[in-house]
Amino acid sequence: MTAVRTLDVLYVGTLPPHQGGSALTGVQLLAGLERRGHRVRAIAPITAAAAGEGSRGRTGLTGVRRYRVSHFETSPDVAPAPEYQQAEFDQVEGLFEEAVAARRPDVVVSGGESFAVTVSELATRHDLPRLQRAAGATTAGILRGTYDVGAAARVLEGMRTAEAVVAPARHLAAALEQLGVGPVHVVRNPVDLTVFAPRPASDQLRRSIGIAAGAVVVAHVSNLKPLKRAHDLVTAAHLIGDTVPPLAFLVLGSGSEQQRLRRSVADLELARRFHFVDWVDHEQVPAYLNLADIVVMPSEAEAQARVYLETQACGRALVASDIPAAREVVEDGETGLLFPVGDAGRLAETIERLVRDTRLRTEIGRRAARHAAEHGLTETISGYERILVSASSRGSSVQMSPVPS
Repeated sequence: MTAVRTLDVLYVGTLPPHQGGSALTGVQLLAGLERRGHRVRAIAPITAAAAGEGSRGRTGLTGVRRYRVSHFETSPDVAPAPEYQQAEFDQVEGLFEEAVAARRPDVVVSGGESFAVTVSELATRHDLPRLQRAAGATTAGILRGTYDVGAAARVLEGMRTAEAVVAPARHLAAALEQLGVGPVHVVRNPVDLTVFAPRPASDQLRRSIGIAAGAVVVAHVSNLKPLKRAHDLVTAAHLIGDTVPPLAFLVLGSGSEQQRLRRSVADLELARRFHFVDWVDHEQVPAYLNLADIVVMPSEAEAQARVYLETQACGRALVASDIPAAREVVEDGETGLLFPVGDAGRLAETIERLVRDTRLRTEIGRRAARHAAEHGLTETISGYERILVSASSRGSSVQMSPVPS
């Protein structure tokens, strides 16, 4: 096996306790590179509240520098306010200059599309090679027209200057190439199979949430932004009505839509069937997924939702909207069930089908767990490592086939 040269990697992007999937992938990537002997430094945002809770050290990484933001941007399909962007740039610029002065990195990693403009400018200033990660939500916003047109043009131009662009899914890579970014290399999102695995549901957790014994648990896990369409689950619950066995709906996460969801649940007199749990640390998520019998993701757009893979790794039945991201990891009827996006009636029918057919739930979960084994951490870290080595050697060709346009 050919030895990989040691790299000095400087990452700019989100990391936990930021609530986006990109932050979780970022920390897994950097921790994996550290374990392989690479030198890793990172520049990431933090809020005053999160810093006060001692969240600074939760990544487990040794070289993280934080800059202060007023709030975490959890809806990157919409461009941040100009004043937010300027304040972010000013702070990142200072930390970036300090990092480069202390030790010149071999390669800079931009942790998501929303960092493309800032990292492109700073890396170009120092003639540093760059890898651009595409997390997906910003690209979805550009494609759907929710992202400011002028800001979108700047993001895309920043991405085009990178030595390599990486996306977690084929459909996202193809979309970026249609936008003039590329070639784009696909490295799938990882799932830690030592953490996310089929385990018995915790009776103690069930009791702490207030879910009755014997209830079929239907869960939704997200940062509750409009793109996730969690309201479709509330509408479906209203259409289903009472069942035997009874249903308990668990909504895990915090975000801009949480209060509206709570109001809808109250207006439809569903409060006794819905249980809301605010965002928890990622290491606690497996217990909630294993508490669920069915996990529902009604999103209208995703890159490659980590919850898809984590649900499958836990051997639970996944119900997802029929979008390109879901079709890349779900074989309908085999490793999950799909329903037309936005069709709450079909979602209700799909949930009822799984409630009635416990054998189908079990079989889907078993096949899904086998499928999730293909998304282990080792494969993801190796993919990024190869691309980083090639990107750091500007003239060489990345040894990984890009996705055809």
